[in-house]
Amino acid sequence: MKGTKLIAGALVISLSGLLSIPVFAETQKPTVTDFQKTGYKNTTLTFAQADFSDHFTHEDYPTLVNVKFVTLPSDATEGVLKLSDAPITADQIVPIEQIDTLVFEPATDFTGDATFTWQGSNGTEYSESAATVTITIKDEAPPTDEPSESPTASPTEAPTESPEATESPEPTIQPLRYEDMLDHWGSYSAGMLGTQGIIVGEEVANRFYFHPEKLLTRIEYIIYVNGVFQVEPAEDLSQYPFADSDLPGYIRKQAMAAYEKGIIAGTLGDDGQLYLNPYEQLTRAECVTILDNALKVETPNEDPLDFADTNDIPEWAVQAVKNMEGYGIVRGYDDNTFRPWSNITKAQAAEMLYQSFKYQKLRALRNTMYVPTSFMQ
Repeated sequence: MKGTKLIAGALVISLSGLLSIPVFAETQKPTVTDFQKTGYKNTTLTFAQADFSDHFTHEDYPTLVNVKFVTLPSDATEGVLKLSDAPITADQIVPIEQIDTLVFEPATDFTGDATFTWQGSNGTEYSESAATVTITIKDEAPPTDEPSESPTASPTEAPTESPEATESPEPTIQPLRYEDMLDHWGSYSAGMLGTQGIIVGEEVANRFYFHPEKLLTRIEYIIYVNGVFQVEPAEDLSQYPFADSDLPGYIRKQAMAAYEKGIIAGTLGDDGQLYLNPYEQLTRAECVTILDNALKVETPNEDPLDFADTNDIPEWAVQAVKNMEGYGIVRGYDDNTFRPWSNITKAQAAEMLYQSFKYQKLRALRNTMYVPTSFMQ
């Protein structure tokens, strides 16, 4: 590494009340409790997020992020749990945002009790024990709101009306399935970036792999940030600022584009020249600074930092950390450290970038009255 860092990373993401996902281990595990649902013979039973979130608790991070289905009803004799018309499988993990599409379809003419068990996660770890959901299917028709029969009046010819157009429901965006993230805290955000074509992992024999614990290099993160913020590679390299030798054209184009947008500034070398150092692993301080440069927050946060290791945060990253913490986009470990010099993994970067992606969408729509639910997925 040459000289003093001018660019820069972060860790756990919380998006202004929309989503809060801590990524660090905690000493106390969450707890989940049993609950019941009642349905009727040959009638689909629906679930809501509150069914699960109301039965999930944790002292420090009480927000339910993922639901893991441990055991399932007997599909042959009782019925089938489905998510968006696809059968749930044992040990399947479902983000809480998708629970509204969960249904139980009773087997034909089945009545009685069916059960399944589940565990909940706050984004860091799952409950130590599973809770039981008991579904009671009754042998009676569901109540209807049909009015009682009125006396027959003399028939009169009514005018023919055109049928009213019904609004099509917005499609639910499903995260891309990564074989190496099936039980990973970052599976949803990484999968959503993949589904929307922003960051897609490696495909092998029609299966996808993300390599979530891989430590990112500076150029990898720059390319990801460019993708999230829709920064196209530069074509004109006549003013290319970095002195690194023998870099491939694609790196130079991505770096030039990020530099022109003010996302990166480079590293000032001892020789007075600016260097990209594209293959060096990225620190959290660097990630936060790059993200702050890309988001361009409207009002800088002037509140002092209170991390236990605040003095370890380099001067060039202090304002970025303040901004990202103030806007609820980053926070430290649960021991109140920020650890600015620790390297960042691909999963941690994906978490930050997906929250930033959603933040951009919401910021762009903040002056409108209608926010499509697809922007929240």
